[in-house]
Amino acid sequence: HAAPCARGGLSAADRRGRELRAVVNRGAQIATVAVTSVLVTAGTIGLWGELEGGPVLTPYQDVAGVWTVCRGHTGPDVIPGIPWTLERCNRQDWDNLIRFGQAVVDCTGNAALSRGQRDALTVFAGNVGEDAFCSSQVAAQVRAGSFPRVESEMLRWIYHSCRSAGGCQYSRGLFNRRMREVARMKEAGPPQIYGPS
Repeated sequence: HAAPCARGGLSAADRRGRELRAVVNRGAQIATVAVTSVLVTAGTIGLWGELEGGPVLTPYQDVAGVWTVCRGHTGPDVIPGIPWTLERCNRQDWDNLIRFGQAVVDCTGNAALSRGQRDALTVFAGNVGEDAFCSSQVAAQVRAGSFPRVESEMLRWIYHSCRSAGGCQYSRGLFNRRMREVARMKEAGPPQIYGPS
């Protein structure tokens, strides 16, 4: 959990979390928030903001060469040279987190997870992509209820730019990210089921 600044102000992670939570106050999204609030909480938003940083409003290529904008958003709507507004980034981040949270429910067989486990897995799924998460040993070990294996499997996802002939490149940044996600997994909280069983 992010610590407050020495003078009693908010930490950078808390400020980013507040920016993202501001989207919740928009009248048009109230119904969506009511339905999805169990998937995405302040803890999910705070961890996402802490690990993704930003937002970066001008598209850039990440370490793997993927065009990215805001807080880690990728896709065909990211066009080099065309900046995004902060409002659009916040809206996209919220939509992405809902999608990642739903992927965790769908791909883990709606396993009973603590809030810390759900936050960490949602952020992990967002970083590696829903398809990669769903087909991963991470999701398989969650379904099996083997959380020590879940953590060790998460720590294998520390490489980028994998090519069939050239191998993969180690990333200290991904290693640090995985360590933070694993630490969040271990935070206490009663296991809960969030979707239809």
